[in-house]
Amino acid sequence: MTKLFCCSQCGNFRGLFPTYCEFCGSEELPTAHTSYIKIDLERGQPTVEEAIDFFEGYLIRAEELKVRALLVLHGYGSSGQGGYIRRRFRELLLTNEWANRVNEYIFGEECKHLTGLKLSALLRKELNKERFINNPGCTLLLLKHIELRF
Repeated sequence: MTKLFCCSQCGNFRGLFPTYCEFCGSEELPTAHTSYIKIDLERGQPTVEEAIDFFEGYLIRAEELKVRALLVLHGYGSSGQGGYIRRRFRELLLTNEWANRVNEYIFGEECKHLTGLKLSALLRKELNKERFINNPGCTLLLLKHIELRF
């Protein structure tokens, strides 16, 4: 993951994890320099449950940092097999597992363009760099402190 966060103590760039700064050891929350976090649930070939646990860790950190959106890469089973992470992740979304934390979600294959979404100019600009549009392998989550309108 690109280091889009700075230590609030020493100013060095760092990631979200580990939860302390590798330079100065500070355990304070870093400063976010992005409106969204991209999370790859397939990285390292986890089991379905490991991928969901991984996501929940990032969701907690995103809430703490008041990040507006999560772009979740879950794959879609293009090899003809698999797609288990995608199915489980979306099942949890559809059954409102994270309803108290996620305001809206949009599946990549259902998003034809970002102009129909009520997003900040900065978030729209950042997401335009991603391959989210028409992509069944990802889902965009807008956290509770942002609104989505069509």
